[in-house]
Amino acid sequence: MYRLSFATTKYSIIQALYWSTYCMMLSFSAVYLLARQYNNSEIGAVLALINILALFLQPAMAAYIDKTKKIGLKQFIAILLVSVTSLSLLIVFTAGSKYTVALFMILSFGILASIQPLINSICFEYEKLGIRINFGVARGFGSGAYAVTSIILGTVVKKMGADWLPIYYSLSTLLLLAMVLKFSPRKQGLSAMADVSNEFKIETSAISSINVSMSMSAFLKKYKRFTVFVLGTSLVFVPHILINSFMIQIITSIGGTSSEMGTATFLAAITEIPIMFAFSRLMKKVSCGTLLKISAVIFTIKHLMTYLAPSIPIFYMTQLLQIGAFGLYAPASVYYVNHIINKDDLVKGQAMVTNALTLGSILASIIGGVLLDYVDPKSVLLFGGIVSIVGSTLMILSVETQGQVVQILE
Repeated sequence: MYRLSFATTKYSIIQALYWSTYCMMLSFSAVYLLARQYNNSEIGAVLALINILALFLQPAMAAYIDKTKKIGLKQFIAILLVSVTSLSLLIVFTAGSKYTVALFMILSFGILASIQPLINSICFEYEKLGIRINFGVARGFGSGAYAVTSIILGTVVKKMGADWLPIYYSLSTLLLLAMVLKFSPRKQGLSAMADVSNEFKIETSAISSINVSMSMSAFLKKYKRFTVFVLGTSLVFVPHILINSFMIQIITSIGGTSSEMGTATFLAAITEIPIMFAFSRLMKKVSCGTLLKISAVIFTIKHLMTYLAPSIPIFYMTQLLQIGAFGLYAPASVYYVNHIINKDDLVKGQAMVTNALTLGSILASIIGGVLLDYVDPKSVLLFGGIVSIVGSTLMILSVETQGQVVQILE
């Protein structure tokens, strides 16, 4: 029977709390804003600004962590989480003001989205010290938490309304903060003093890269094919985010409510878990590059089938394709970056992958919000399917083969 290591267990809890909070904030943001009488264009604008903020914050945070001697990775994440909690509580106290609510949502949600590559980087910082953490399993727990949160929250919102949402994700962020601060896995056989020394090295490991750290423009020039991969990923995630961000509008158009939305989100997230748990074994047989190509194809199939779905049951069925779409992409992209990007540029590489999702989210939010005020959800989904075909093609053509990865690293 497979047993999780102590380090993987603790890191899995962090991933679970992060994605549970993410679900409450981002996946139910349209539900909350609709309850506050925002129209689709306004919702799209808020979501776009959230992602624009994250787009600028992510590389800035990565560059800061690469260079700073003043603060460790965990402490930096903790400061950001305190900011998210404070801003989330301000949403509660300013609920009567439409523009103030939007401002605090943009700030808090943008910061939370920006933390994702830092959460991912924790895993690989510890692995440099020989403390093994199974990222696929941990990310699987994140998907499980996302799934459970979505189905519970969908039912709760249907019965109690959306007004309590900021309270829910404020509490969840506090739990995440506590777990991040407590995260200090011990390598078997090390003394307590060695653990302290190792933790210090983790939090200052980026110092060695100060002299070789590069600007983002230099990074993009150095990794040209990776840059094309990021662009392709952004396009694939346009319809993915369209479906997730505006799911309540899509569900409503085929006869559903927030409860059915929660169930659909649950089905998508729960199917990610098996592939993530088995990913470390799968990666031994199939390269990360090949897995990313498979993921790109399944993403596009899922998007086209969502466009064709005429009813709630069929829509549920399309959500099951998530196992080979985001379920495969999430761990494969993280390990792919770890293989293809030089160690001095790893944080930037992880940030670029997250930026791909963020850029896709910006485009999806703006386009989806505006289009939904003028055309029906079906037309929006058709547009998304076309964009997905272009994006998956770019991903497939730009992903490095295993041999190319070895040459780059050498």
